Amino acid sequence: MADQSSAAHLYSSITKLAYTESQQAIHPRPPFAIVDRNDLAQQATQVANCAATFRLKDATSMNQLHLFQAQSSVTTAQTMFDVINSKVSNNLTIDDVYASVNNAITVVIAL
Repeated sequence: MADQSSAAHLYSSITKLAYTESQQAIHPRPPFAIVDRNDLAQQATQVANCAATFRLKDATSMNQLHLFQAQSSVTTAQTMFDVINSKVSNNLTIDDVYASVNNAITVVIAL
């Protein structure tokens, strides 16, 4: 059984990820470019839908460990965007970032 504050923190993190990725779609930074805008926007929408779906779930029916694993996945994806937004040069690839966000979505939806 998961506690409400952990679930609220995860929801907040998911919505932050959706916002961050949508901003990346508007103002892409390397490794992204203008040609990646549609893909970023589509994935940001998937993250937002994931947040909406998660918001409707009952935290008391979730496994706390699974909730922490989902938080870790979301945090990893958010950190990639934070690195992209804070450095001129980075070693991240577009595929790595998309894979990380997709993993976060999959783990959260599975809760």
